[in-house]
Amino acid sequence: MKVHLAVIVLLAPALALAAPAKASRAKKQDTQARKQAKAKASSEAKASETKPAEPKPAAEPVLVAAAQAPAPSTATAPKPSAALTAVAAESIAEKDENKPKKPWSVSAELDHSLGQGTFVDPSKYAFFGGSLGLSGSYSFELRGIKLSASVSESFSWEYTLPDNSTGRRANWSDLRLGLSAPSLLKEQRTEITLTPSLSASVPLTPQSWQATTITVLSASASLSRKFGKLNASYSLSGSKGFHVSPINYSPVQRFADPSTGVTLAGCIARPDEPGCYNGANTNFSINNTLSASYSPIEKLSFRASLGYGRSWRYQIVTPETCEEYSSKAVDSNGNPVVHCGMGNSDSMTGTIGVSYSATDAFSVSAGMATSGAPLTDDHKALRFPFYDFLGPAANRTSFSVSVSASL
Repeated sequence: MKVHLAVIVLLAPALALAAPAKASRAKKQDTQARKQAKAKASSEAKASETKPAEPKPAAEPVLVAAAQAPAPSTATAPKPSAALTAVAAESIAEKDENKPKKPWSVSAELDHSLGQGTFVDPSKYAFFGGSLGLSGSYSFELRGIKLSASVSESFSWEYTLPDNSTGRRANWSDLRLGLSAPSLLKEQRTEITLTPSLSASVPLTPQSWQATTITVLSASASLSRKFGKLNASYSLSGSKGFHVSPINYSPVQRFADPSTGVTLAGCIARPDEPGCYNGANTNFSINNTLSASYSPIEKLSFRASLGYGRSWRYQIVTPETCEEYSSKAVDSNGNPVVHCGMGNSDSMTGTIGVSYSATDAFSVSAGMATSGAPLTDDHKALRFPFYDFLGPAANRTSFSVSVSASL
């Protein structure tokens, strides 16, 4: 017993010294373990940030980040579905913006119009017709300038009894070729954009063949500016006609009446003339158009335009010949009824309409258009440009509905 007590007394100091050392070693090992765990977590986080994204939905990285970040309080935390929806929409928008747009486009428009005279007396002045317009364009760059080439053609027909000189119900237009530079220049202070364009016609109609038209060249410049949801523009254009002959003749067509055997002629002409004289062809013309459109919402648009044009015909007689053979009569104001020189005429067109884009490729529209001389028949007053209140039977005003589609 005394021996055991002596051993305990001798070992007590050593045990007292060993206990702190053991505790220190345990603490050191625990610290190292914490450091290793922290380093491992940091390396895994870095690896997850630099690892290439697998083909998963665009919203998944946001969910991972939300899981790693401290959880917000339940009162302000957004729902995961809302975050997914927002990120997915943003991703789709970015893809649409970055997606290259096709350089070409094709469009078609089907239009039907009803003349104002239909409401006056349908048996005499009715007009109901349709038209189909086809167009295509191709966008490209030339020396850093964005250009657009276009081609257009239209076909028209009348359901009611036609009252034109040929009696045709169906017709078509000359082929039109165009080249424009959309938004070529923009003045930074006023934010006015300039768009120039050129066009030429290919004569495909009987009317152009009769007029001996080679082509009609046109040039225009358009100035436009946006004021929020309102877009205003002004266009100035001019055209020059090229013809084989300055005179428009209708060739004399003779045929025999099968019931009587009498030879008839389509028109009466002098023996020394090749046909019936229909006047001089148009030499050149100038047109001005002021237009505006307003879009209260993205797909709905209201529009209005007002145009004025003047055309000049070829001068086919000399002033001396005109003075010698022309009438010397005067009008009620004492002015000569015959003026020598180039004949001219002017016209005015006013339109009002609304259009709705159901999709990016399909739209519908409705409108009203009035076209005719700017002065009344007695030349004493101006006509109202957007509706004919004075002579509705003349069908100067028409109402239309159209649908258009594009690719």
